[in-house]
Amino acid sequence: MKRFLLWLVGVVLGVGIFLGAVMGVSYAFTTEGGCPDSTAQFGTEALEPNGWGWQGAALGGEGGKDWVAGAAHRRKAR
Repeated sequence: MKRFLLWLVGVVLGVGIFLGAVMGVSYAFTTEGGCPDSTAQFGTEALEPNGWGWQGAALGGEGGKDWVAGAAHRRKAR
């Protein structure tokens, strides 16, 4: 029984460390370069954006980085 419990603790710790490493790598590779272009136009007229907010997802949306700019986005992007 003691051997089984030690094995179970080892498996749980191993899975936790593995998932933590995957989350760390996923977060590290989430960059602002993955955000959409913030330029806009109407017909042939270029429009000046008054703000934008993007979230780069990591781990299926469970974590990520936020990029927010402009007067229109004083709250955090979701």
